[in-house]
Amino acid sequence: MSTHKQETDPCWLRYSLIDEASLIETYRTWCQEIVTYTISEVFQTAAHELHGGISALLGAAPVYSEKPTKSHAILLSVKDQTTALDHLLDTERVLSSMLLLACSFK
Repeated sequence: MSTHKQETDPCWLRYSLIDEASLIETYRTWCQEIVTYTISEVFQTAAHELHGGISALLGAAPVYSEKPTKSHAILLSVKDQTTALDHLLDTERVLSSMLLLACSFK
């Protein structure tokens, strides 16, 4: 059931299934899993929104995890709050406080 805001606000988040099969398969490969390293209400809300958007765009839901278990994953963290991601980045060049990475594990 849609809300009044969704019906009237053109800026409200709306996601449509991607209609190009090759793109869907590529994106599904990269979006198999959402790994969250930071636990806070705001951060979990962001992860939930990301999960909903990916699910709607790709027609398949990524799994949530606290550590990578798939060949590809989206890693979410807050800069300087976990060594799990900070070692992957030159943190001097990362200006954002939230990190979003798509990684391949082989």
